[in-house]
Amino acid sequence: MQQLYDAAVSGVAQGFKEARDILDHLELLQGGIKTQVDETEQKTFAALAEIAPGGRESRARAVLGGCRALSQLGGYVAAPADAGGG
Repeated sequence: MQQLYDAAVSGVAQGFKEARDILDHLELLQGGIKTQVDETEQKTFAALAEIAPGGRESRARAVLGGCRALSQLGGYVAAPADAGGG
């Protein structure tokens, strides 16, 4: 999971670098466009940090996802009282 996440982050970083290079070459990376690119990049990496494997938000999503999956089963099945093996 970590390798997949790292590859995604690396790809996003490369994409922003290439976009900046293209816009800079076209002399468009200035003013409002530069501000938008900067803000988008910051928000993108903040969102990626939130879903990082092992992060608090990632664990919370996993727990919530598991709870949702269980709730969709239509109820819980109780174990027999003597299931403790005694």
